[in-house]
Amino acid sequence: MTIDHYAFTYFSEEDKRRYRDEHFPVDLQHAHDLGKRLVEEAKAQ
Repeated sequence: MTIDHYAFTYFSEEDKRRYRDEHFPVDLQHAHDLGKRLVEEAKAQ
């Protein structure tokens, strides 16, 4: 059985899409900054 067999009416596809569109660029920048910081710290050791 897969999750497709369940109807999740409390999650609006439109709301999920809007949240992703608003937050993905910020999350991506945070991930980039974290990776950059980790590399800089590794080089310093």
